[in-house]
Amino acid sequence: KSVAKDLADGPDQITVIQKKNGLEIEDLTPMLEFLDSMGVGRGSVYSRILERLMEKILSRIPSLSADEREGLLANSLPYAHVYELRPIVHKALFFMKQQRMPNQLVSQFPRKFKDQDLYLPDWAKYQVWEHNRDYGLRQLREVVVRYIRSFERGDHGVKTGKNGDATGAGKSKSSSSSVPSLSKSEEGEGGDPLTELVEAGQYSGRLYHAILGITRGGFKQMDNYNYCRLRLDLLLGCAYKLRGKGNVNKDSCQRLAMVLKDCRSQRQISCANAERMLRMISEVPSKHPVLGDMAMILAHPEIRMLLRRGIVRLLGAEVSNRRLPNECKEITALSKLLLLSHNARTLMTSEDFPKPKMQGAALNVFYTAIAQMMAAKLLGETMTIKIGMLKVLSRAIKTSGVAQELTMAFLARAARMLDDNMIRNLLPIVAKLKLTPDEAVWQFISALNTWKKRLPSKLKSIEDVVRKWGSRCGVAEKIIPLFGDEGLSS
Repeated sequence: KSVAKDLADGPDQITVIQKKNGLEIEDLTPMLEFLDSMGVGRGSVYSRILERLMEKILSRIPSLSADEREGLLANSLPYAHVYELRPIVHKALFFMKQQRMPNQLVSQFPRKFKDQDLYLPDWAKYQVWEHNRDYGLRQLREVVVRYIRSFERGDHGVKTGKNGDATGAGKSKSSSSSVPSLSKSEEGEGGDPLTELVEAGQYSGRLYHAILGITRGGFKQMDNYNYCRLRLDLLLGCAYKLRGKGNVNKDSCQRLAMVLKDCRSQRQISCANAERMLRMISEVPSKHPVLGDMAMILAHPEIRMLLRRGIVRLLGAEVSNRRLPNECKEITALSKLLLLSHNARTLMTSEDFPKPKMQGAALNVFYTAIAQMMAAKLLGETMTIKIGMLKVLSRAIKTSGVAQELTMAFLARAARMLDDNMIRNLLPIVAKLKLTPDEAVWQFISALNTWKKRLPSKLKSIEDVVRKWGSRCGVAEKIIPLFGDEGLSS
């Protein structure tokens, strides 16, 4: 600031500035004119002078007294965001006793040093967040938002919508208001947001619980399943670092997370793991808040996908083996887990945490109807469901949360198996209920794309129901390339 003020008075102040900064040569004007004639920019000269001054300051920091270092830090903190001056701040912090900043400096960050903590070493940044509760919550909330948006922008190789599922090759299905706006640029100094959140949680139990509060609140307010993704990913990151300290097995949520970690690595949820998770859930008393957290963990988009995929695979196997779906214990176990994940937001918003009911009758109707259509395809028959039965099936899907989760998954399987009969019977129900598009929708459309090349006549036979479903469920723009603007009939 002093230099800028002097420069405002014109070039005559150059000599004065040189003297102020300890330059012994009385007048550098002849040298500067010589460098000008050689094509050396004036800016590069002063940059070099600044570098030499920086080297001098940094070399003296280890020999300063504690009070002198603290004074240097206090004077340097307002400029931590300046890349060229940041080494002074970091070097002064490096020699702080027990890696702790003085409390009188830490307490000034919300006002005097606002946002300068983002450019400090991690331990100093987390100390600031822990000491200043409201300020720390604001900074943590921005890191959480950066994590959510990293998935919606496709930074991890896949774009997702509010339900956390992949949105295919198109744009994210979530609106711009699905997460709050950032006050700072998303391209700022922050690194990987999940790593930052895990390390903050490991630094302090207070910060860990603050992150959980932000995650729960964000899910309740935004209905964005990427918050459920964060809930599980945060647990897995912390559980990994906590291993060996004897406290992993004390937390029901962490025990559930460790089982799901194995399921994710195996890309399936086995019957044994499903039963283990159900036992953990049954141990939690009804209306206990932990039940809401467990539901959030199960609502992780990858876990929901594995649950749906497992049920679809098992039901197909049961039909092939000529067995009734209600006789398969594994389907029942996966259905219960899927129901809890489906009700995650209801549990969190109600804050009553009741254990969700299965609606077994409606689910049996749904599974039986799906099994009959699968069997018809297996036998090479055409099955037309009567209007009365369609009403019963539609009511069952509307009543059962599990059926709503699975309907598009079974339709995606039907598209892969070239089962136009199931598509004709089931897709109008989906169109009428206007179910929210999820990952299975993009799988369904992708499978129909193969029909366009291999079986155009079969695709034409379901054109009306597909177009009507696309317009009612908000995916019409994805359907147009299948048929063209005028449809196959043109």
